[in-house]
Formats: sequence, structure tokens, C-alpha cells
Amino acid sequence: MYGGDGSDFEIPDFEEVRRDFGIKDTPKYRKPAMAKFSSIMDLLNGFILDGIIGNYKQAELPLMHQNLDNIQDLIIPEKSIFIFDRGYNAMELYADIMSINSYFIVKLKDKSYIDERYTIKENDSEIKIKLTKDRIKKFHNPSLKEEYGKEEYLNLRILTIELDNGKTETLLTNIFNKEFQIEDFKELYNLRWGIETNYNTMKNRLNIENYSGKKRITIEQDIYSKFLKYNVFQHYENYFNILINRTQRQKGKLGLFKVNQAHLIRKLKKYLPIMILNPTPEIIRTYTKNLIISCTKSPNKSTKKQTTKRNPKKQRKFNLNYRPT
Repeated sequence: MYGGDGSDFEIPDFEEVRRDFGIKDTPKYRKPAMAKFSSIMDLLNGFILDGIIGNYKQAELPLMHQNLDNIQDLIIPEKSIFIFDRGYNAMELYADIMSINSYFIVKLKDKSYIDERYTIKENDSEIKIKLTKDRIKKFHNPSLKEEYGKEEYLNLRILTIELDNGKTETLLTNIFNKEFQIEDFKELYNLRWGIETNYNTMKNRLNIENYSGKKRITIEQDIYSKFLKYNVFQHYENYFNILINRTQRQKGKLGLFKVNQAHLIRKLKKYLPIMILNPTPEIIRTYTKNLIISCTKSPNKSTKKQTTKRNPKKQRKFNLNYRPT
């Protein structure tokens, strides 16, 4: 299970940085200093498989196509399902995923393929999306444009799911196996929320928007190094969660327990440089043992949080986290 999504990262607000990231102001408006980030994440284990940094106004779909190309050697395409939100309603993306024999689930916008959806009367049905000249014209990949330019329709499956709050959402997929029912798709799509929590961890725990320079190459190095740090953190979090829950079951305690993220990150910042600079078996064994003891003795009990309405993000006038070099 993989999720694709993008996020905006704040970058240092200097003229050199704005020029490197293609941020052009208008006479009446100074645009925010931001960079676009696109990634594909392993939803079951939390790892970032691929991440790309682009200019703020760069479209998300071309970046996602590049993400897909970059992970071909990391996945088993025939056993892969990619999940996207409504910002990725694009026939070329569907075609790209289907061309590698993979599967996708995408949330549709209310007005996406409205003519084809007009005739759909059931909550779970097949749908034929017409491959019009205007739709094919938007394809950027020449081979996909040639292949699907010969087809009349794209045969897919459309599902209407009811949310816990009573509202409905529409999902589009190329999974035709009837063993997958509406509730299964609802559960699968809910896994995509892991991307949002991962971005939250990177921004608020690992301070990914804290930079050591004001050149594009420096900013990219800082961001990519934080991705690597995040994957290391995710590995330890997964491992410690297994140890914690095994110990709690032995004590007869029910429920799901998780390692304290903030505490784990503090310890990794302290111990990892020592283990990397002195990778002797004794050093690694000693500090790994210290990590296990420190991070598993006081776990947090996982509780289901109530969903709250997301407040719009207020744009800063400058980067508060920037450290001058």
C-alpha cells in the first residue's frame, strides 16, 4: 500500500532563494517563499520511498509521475496499490499506474467525469470514462498518449462510500475483484491519512523547515537529509512499537501502545552521531541497548482522537526557523 501526496515547505525568504526556486512577484503582491514537495510513502510501514523538491508553482502531477518512475525498482508493481486524494484526478496518472500493472484508488472531485457519472445509479459499479481528444491532449508521456489515443474508453470501477459523519465520498479504482467490497475500499482509503501524520512529524518533530544556508543546493541537502533521518526514525519507531506491545501483552495489558515520538527523536539526535562516527560493534551494541531501555519503559497508550476541523494555515512573513550561516 502506497500513498502519493504533496506538501508546501517554507524556505528562507531571500532574493537569491526566490530566484533559484522561480518565485516571481507581481507589482501588487509579494509571493510567499515556498517550495513544492512530492512524495510516495509506504502506508503500512511509514517510510518515504521517494521525494522530489520542485518550485512552489510547479504542478503536482508531473512530480508524481517522476516519483512513480523513481520507485520502479523498490516495489512489486503487480502487488502495489497507490492511494491518492482528490488533487490527483488525472487520466494520465491512472494510465501510468495501469501501464506497470499496478492498482490505484483515488478520491474524485464532485464535478470530475460528471457526464459519465450521471448514469451511475449504484454505489458500486463499473464506469466507462471516454478518452476524448481533449483528455488525451493533456497526456505528456508520448507512449501513453499513443497507446490510449487508440482506445475509446477507460474501463474503471466507481464506488460511493458513506463516512462516519454521514457525508459521502466517491472513489475511482481499477480494482475489479469483487472480494473487495465498499467497506474494504473505505478502510484502504483511510490509510492515506498516514501521509498527513508523517508530514506533521517531519515539520514539527524533525524541523524540516529549518535550514543551514540560503542556496538551493543547501536547502535541498537539508531537506533530503531530513528525509533520511525520518526513515531512520521510522525504522526505530516500528521496531520499538513491536517490543512495547509484546511487553504490555505479557503484563496482561490490553490496547495499543506506542513509543513517545519526541523522546525517541531526542535520543536519536544524541546517539546516532556517536554510532555513525564510531561504528564499532561495542559502540553500536551499547547505544542500541540504551535506546531500547530508554524508549520502551514509558510508552504512550494509543487512543482514537476526535476529528476536528482544520484551520487554514497562516502564512508567515519570513522564515522564523532560518539559521544564518
